[in-house]
Amino acid sequence: MYSRFLFVGLGGSGGKTLRFLKREIYRWLEHHDAGTSIPSGWQFLHIDTPATADGDEIDHLADPLPADEYLGLIGPGLTFAAVQNKLDGNEHLRSELQTWRVDPAGLAVGIQMGAGQFRAIGQTVSMAYTSQIRTKLQQAISRISSAKGPAETGQVFSKVTGETPDVTSPMYIVVISSLAGGTGAGLLNTVCDVLRAEKTDAADNIFGVLYTPEVFSALGDASTGGVQPNSLAALSEILNGLWWGGSPILTASNLVPPIVNPALTAAGLPNAIERSGPSFPFLVGRVGTGGVDHGTPERLFEMAGRSLLSWVTDQTVQAKFIAYTAGNWANTAMNHTMGPILVNEGETQDQGYPCFSALGFARVSVGTEYFENYAVQRIVKYANEVLVDYHYRSEEAQHQANTHATNDPDEIADAVARNHLRHFVNQAHLSELGPDDHQIFDRLRPQSSQTLYDDFKKRSKELSGLGDGSKLSTQEWRKRIHAGIEQAANGYEKNYQSALEDSTLDWIKDIQNDVVQAVETAVARLGLKVTAALCALTASELRNDTHNDLLNNDYEKNNAWASNWKSYADQQLEGITGNLDSDHAGLDESVSTGMHSGSFAGEALVAGRAAELCTHIADRLIAPLELALLTAHSQAKDEQAKTATWVSWTDAEPPDSVTPPAGDFPLLDPPEYAEQFSKYLALSTNQKQSVAAQQHVLHSVVSGDFLRDEGTTQAKRDFCVQVDHDWWPATTAALGGFKAPADLVVRVETGLSVLESRTRQWLHRTGSPFTTFLNLSLRSYLGTTATFDDSNLDAAAVKHNQNRFLTMMSAAMNAAEPLINLDATLMGIVHPNSTQQPNMHFSQIPFQGHPIETDVVANLITAGIHEATVPDLLTNDDSIRHIDITTALHAPHSLLVIKSLLTPISQTWHKMVADGVKQSFWTRRRAQRLQRFIPASQALIICMIRGWFTGKLLGRIDSDSNPVQIARAGHPVAKFPYPFLSADSGPEDRMALVLESLGLAYLEVSRLSNLEPLAAYIELRELGRSGPESGLYEYSKLNQALASWVQTGSLAEQIASPFAQLTNASNETGDDADGAAHRIDNLIQVLDQAAKSYEDLYQANAAEWSFSPTSLSGPPHWTGLAPLISQGLAGMATAARSYRSNMGEGGALLG
Repeated sequence: MYSRFLFVGLGGSGGKTLRFLKREIYRWLEHHDAGTSIPSGWQFLHIDTPATADGDEIDHLADPLPADEYLGLIGPGLTFAAVQNKLDGNEHLRSELQTWRVDPAGLAVGIQMGAGQFRAIGQTVSMAYTSQIRTKLQQAISRISSAKGPAETGQVFSKVTGETPDVTSPMYIVVISSLAGGTGAGLLNTVCDVLRAEKTDAADNIFGVLYTPEVFSALGDASTGGVQPNSLAALSEILNGLWWGGSPILTASNLVPPIVNPALTAAGLPNAIERSGPSFPFLVGRVGTGGVDHGTPERLFEMAGRSLLSWVTDQTVQAKFIAYTAGNWANTAMNHTMGPILVNEGETQDQGYPCFSALGFARVSVGTEYFENYAVQRIVKYANEVLVDYHYRSEEAQHQANTHATNDPDEIADAVARNHLRHFVNQAHLSELGPDDHQIFDRLRPQSSQTLYDDFKKRSKELSGLGDGSKLSTQEWRKRIHAGIEQAANGYEKNYQSALEDSTLDWIKDIQNDVVQAVETAVARLGLKVTAALCALTASELRNDTHNDLLNNDYEKNNAWASNWKSYADQQLEGITGNLDSDHAGLDESVSTGMHSGSFAGEALVAGRAAELCTHIADRLIAPLELALLTAHSQAKDEQAKTATWVSWTDAEPPDSVTPPAGDFPLLDPPEYAEQFSKYLALSTNQKQSVAAQQHVLHSVVSGDFLRDEGTTQAKRDFCVQVDHDWWPATTAALGGFKAPADLVVRVETGLSVLESRTRQWLHRTGSPFTTFLNLSLRSYLGTTATFDDSNLDAAAVKHNQNRFLTMMSAAMNAAEPLINLDATLMGIVHPNSTQQPNMHFSQIPFQGHPIETDVVANLITAGIHEATVPDLLTNDDSIRHIDITTALHAPHSLLVIKSLLTPISQTWHKMVADGVKQSFWTRRRAQRLQRFIPASQALIICMIRGWFTGKLLGRIDSDSNPVQIARAGHPVAKFPYPFLSADSGPEDRMALVLESLGLAYLEVSRLSNLEPLAAYIELRELGRSGPESGLYEYSKLNQALASWVQTGSLAEQIASPFAQLTNASNETGDDADGAAHRIDNLIQVLDQAAKSYEDLYQANAAEWSFSPTSLSGPPHWTGLAPLISQGLAGMATAARSYRSNMGEGGALLG
């Protein structure tokens, strides 16, 4: 059974990846004939700032997500000030903005189109609209969790595999985001935390696919100024959230309180969460250790989308990678050996375990999808050139330009059109000029005209009395004949008029189809501009020459014959005298001749009707077509620039736009595309001559004529000319007001997207050689199925394909290395003895029982795949067209060793400091108060706070120097990072700034490839814990440095002035018991006073925040640590009191 998935894309990067993933799923469904709808068990949601999703630049590659799968948080016209005011007015949310609130007054960017690469803006928006985020996530989750979720997923599973699905279907959540942007990186933790608090079927199984700043380096500095600082801030907050309570395995003994997020509470999620952010963060960079460079961001997003397909649709990947990762992440992290790196000391609740993995992607495919793109581009670009430029650039157009000595495109188009006018008019069944052309007249003439004629003749004879036995004089017979024919003619004309009504109605409908098909044919052959000119010329001809010819020639002639029927009848009786019997031959001749002449009244009716309709068809049918053609020409011309890098109709090397992305290793080599295209084009068109084949496919894809045989509603929607409303001529007496007159409402669909759709349909026509080739599976391409013969692959080609597959498979396994680069030196320090290779996960390999199976198995074993697991990878499924390879680090790693992530951030930091623009690096990047930002566990943070106070009390920290320094016994002083991330705001904030800058120390570790930048923080940690072997969160007894001072009064390792009250206590007392008691009492008093001072200051600041929320936009930064400061000081005071209680009454120390 397939697992259920919720994919959430954040920001532009996440949204584009979702689009590529959905494209791949739709292709997979189509290939397996598994329907056209994605099952409810697989849900997608894109969350971003703009009201309408961006990403137009990939519309030609992947369809936009439907509206119900997009949440735009900022409505049209909404300002950032309005968003910030929403938070400022909420006392519970307001406190979360301490020191990082974005001041709208200083914001020069609008937010309708995004967060402007500022994480703090993205987080502000996410806090303001957490409720909307939750509602949208709930909707997706409810669809997954409904009965339809597993049922529809099971139906697809059965269709694809032929197996009965299991009753249960596990659920996983995948959040895709960039670390580097403003919106995605700002939304990341909020979205993950909403999902954690929702308590879904996925529990905490939240995978994070996180693009590193390296992905965007190809865009240039102007577009990526904020990606490095944003990433540092995002990484810090992720580490803080994942390390919140230390061990990834929750234990009853964990004393760290869970996270209470007011934004979640306000959104109706009051339950606290144990940690924050994605549970399993996987980094994705641009270049991997395998050397593959994915180039532009869009190429990488596409490759990621392709690879995520196997997460959704491959049982092996779901079992061996997804389920395994979720079930074993914590254990592999805790068992991944680490050196002394600050965060891995203390109890399990204190430690920050390795928490980052990385993904690598590769694929081996037949490659026909890229070849199909090549074919589509080649055909569509040529079609667009004809549509736009035939009237100006074709040989015929150049000839007319020379003949008429003009360079005016309109004049040339008119001249070309005149050359083709007679053919076009004839094809449209509108040819009526001259003695031999009667297309309108003949089709308007009622089909029953002969029957009407015969009835007219018969009735005329009956009413004239022929054959009734009478014997009358010639004059009497003449009178009877006149009366009989006249009476019969009245009925004849009435019946003819009625029949003409019917034939006119049919003609009105038929002529529309005829003209439309003639236009489609002309467009495909002569382009839009010439066809528009043909319509103009045809309309003019109908209004003038044809109309006049029908009235002045056909109507007048037929009317004259019809009007003079009596004279024609009388002529047959001239010279005949006496009494005549009723069967006299002369009488029969007179009636026949007279009624025949009278029958031309019907022809006159047709001529009059045809003349009248000519003006209507010109104005109401052809003129709208001309306008639609000119509109289409303008649109096609505007789009032409998009095809600049597309495949031309030559045999040149394919451009990058149709070649596989890095990491995809196709069996069909791009240099072979041109040869294969020519081969299958000839086979598919039955045209041996390349020019004939070219014209054949041009006509097919421009006109859509090949779709007429299908007759489906969808096929009709894909014709070149799309009629939205039929035409109808002006009301006439003859038509009796059957319908209201109407102009044709029509569109000419020749845009690139429409041509592409039509071309793909043409390539995939049932039974065509192109279809057979494009549907080749891996097994068939390597030569073991019936498709092999149909595809014109001989034995030599099959052998070539097999050899190429083995080569490509090896290359793909090498290229699939995770898309990060690790620092080898730091690996030896941070993760000593960690020599395992990345885990490699394959989608199913379809060569079970295939002649190439032995070679494939050997390659897998050589690549490190355990021999016992290989059979699980093999299948004989003949539908598989690609093999996906996903790699991940064998265990979560410390951030410190990920050189490709940290070193570029460090380089940017040092450059901006050197350039004097440090403030630009950090402005609007941090988006949490410090307690939820510092990249350390809560236990370590509170321990370092105690260490700071201890160091300051004893003079071991020089906070007035730049950089701030801390003494170390037996070692040189250690220095904290400088300058700080945030602006220095005074002595009282130095501790907060030092702790905020811990991330800078991580950067320096990466830059220097050693752990020395952590030394100051390690000393801070040691001063803040009870002893070298004790935990970090609890503080059961005084640190030895304080205890030693209490006992002796001596200030060892002093590099700055100790706290004044403690200095006085040292100077005024000795090292006896009384002195120790005096010092401990002083220490308790100092700690109590400090705690009260901090509390009073915090309350004063809180009052100011309430009165003036703008004060939240800056220092003091320590307020973001207030709960931990209070807890730290209280713990130190408690330990001091415990120490005091163990001392005798003014006597010697006890114990």
